[in-house]
Amino acid sequence: GDDADDDGGCALKEVGHVGDDLGESLVAVLRKVDSTHDAYGDGYDSCHEEHDERAQYAVGYTEVGEWMEYTLDVKESGLYAYEIRYSAPEAGTCFNFQLTTPEGQVLLTPEKTLLAKTGSWTTYKSSYGRLLLPLAEGRQILRFSITGGASQYVTNLDYFKLTRVELNEELQVKLTTSQKKAMAGTPVEITAEAVAPEGTDIKQVKVYADGALVRSLTEAPYTCTYTPSEKGAVTLTAAAIDTEGRESALASLSFTVTAKRTPFKSHQVPGTIEAEDFDKGEEGLTYHDSDAEVHDDAKYRTDSEGVDIVSGNGGYVIGWTASGEWLEYTIEVANPGYYSLDMVASNGTGTSASVNFKRVNENGSFTNLWSLSRSGTGSWSTYKTSKSGVKKLFEAGKQTIRVTFTNGNVNLDSFTLNCVEDLTPVNDVLQEVPSRPSATYNLRGQRVDDSYRGIVIQNGRKILRK
Repeated sequence: GDDADDDGGCALKEVGHVGDDLGESLVAVLRKVDSTHDAYGDGYDSCHEEHDERAQYAVGYTEVGEWMEYTLDVKESGLYAYEIRYSAPEAGTCFNFQLTTPEGQVLLTPEKTLLAKTGSWTTYKSSYGRLLLPLAEGRQILRFSITGGASQYVTNLDYFKLTRVELNEELQVKLTTSQKKAMAGTPVEITAEAVAPEGTDIKQVKVYADGALVRSLTEAPYTCTYTPSEKGAVTLTAAAIDTEGRESALASLSFTVTAKRTPFKSHQVPGTIEAEDFDKGEEGLTYHDSDAEVHDDAKYRTDSEGVDIVSGNGGYVIGWTASGEWLEYTIEVANPGYYSLDMVASNGTGTSASVNFKRVNENGSFTNLWSLSRSGTGSWSTYKTSKSGVKKLFEAGKQTIRVTFTNGNVNLDSFTLNCVEDLTPVNDVLQEVPSRPSATYNLRGQRVDDSYRGIVIQNGRKILRK
């Protein structure tokens, strides 16, 4: 790699003043390093990338545990903020800055500071933060370490920039959010309450999420929205900046992001729903399993996190069920009306099993629908159908069904919602059947002849034949 200039190299170059009170802004070009450690012990890897509308070099093929050191010439002692330009196709990349001293390493950031996912190797973004300790004037050795990642190679590194921060200790900022728990893909409203001392005006408030700039707010109320894309914990930070360029101490706030609920498959009702096709999401959101261990994994899904999908009845079934475990399914009801339930399951024990079906209401409450028992079927491989003739009313549209195993002892293959009384308004009433009618179907989708009387579907219209 091109790891040094002819004269031995310099880890950074000066790019001038950012502002009268901000001190020097220093850029370390990550391909020019003083010393390195990588996983193979033979130096770092550089790569040539096209990004930021110009040809650049970046350090690539980085792995957890690798580090690089840079000799800095700090022009003015003080607290410094950093900007890191990087790419990371996956979530979970972490780093830290350390000061290398004769006494050992001194952490300048948390051990695992997150770099947000950028989506691809060629998509570069900036991450911002502050060092925890001030830098003294003079020559200092700064170590950049890769401390976390989801894959073997975790990030490409372009540059980092250090900018001196002048603090205004009387400038205050506080963060609040509209919710402490959010779903991925759902906007969260962020409010920064900034207070300046008398005679000082606030120029802007900058809000960050996991180091990435969300918004620079110039007018009160300082409110913006942030939409998390991944489940996990998000740390928000904010700094108020006055008209003289001085900054407040950082305010911080964390909230939890759950996975977004999405249907694994489209479930049209009336129709049959395969038990293994429960909604995508996470433990406690779209399913609950009593342990994370996967029994007899049929390798049908990779997102089940402990839900036991096994081979059975010519396909896949939910097995190894335990009391209190549950699964949820998003269904699309085509026609309003009354529905009954059939369930296909096996029970290889001598104890009767019970499965409960509920509707999940918009406010999070539940409406009980059916509870079906499944006595022993003789073996786990023998599946039988249990039926409930109880009619339950369903409106048309999207709904969520929760299936709960109240005492385990059952392998669940599928369940079917049957429309037994369609409440869709009738379009027409016919006293006589035309001599050459179009293809005609009953409400079960079966083709019928001219002698059929009752509600039929013809050319997409519902007609009552008398």
